[in-house]
Amino acid sequence: MKKPHELGTMRNVRTPEYREHMQNTIEKGICPFCELDHSKNVVIKQNRHWRVWVNPFPYEHHEHHLVIASVRHVTDVTKMTSDMWANLGAIVRWAVKEFNIPGGALVMRFGDPDKSASTLR
Repeated sequence: MKKPHELGTMRNVRTPEYREHMQNTIEKGICPFCELDHSKNVVIKQNRHWRVWVNPFPYEHHEHHLVIASVRHVTDVTKMTSDMWANLGAIVRWAVKEFNIPGGALVMRFGDPDKSASTLR
């Protein structure tokens, strides 16, 4: 079990529902990307290194808000292998085709949440 500060921060939590989820995960030493709550994070596609689910806490004004998280806990992009990058590309291509997404944005957050505006590492 990791210490809460090793997993993320509550500083960037946006909604009361997400705050409750974070209190039930990182504040208890549980990484919500590694130990999925399958009632919230329903995986719709997985390959060797990545899995995808619809974000249960989506941003407003987004038609599609998907989470693509590594199967193995990774917080440093310099530690990702070529195979991980290739698998990421494959799963992104699948999502674009599956959801018929004509345009959008990919955001990869990593490392220090104070630098990435994330909640999770």
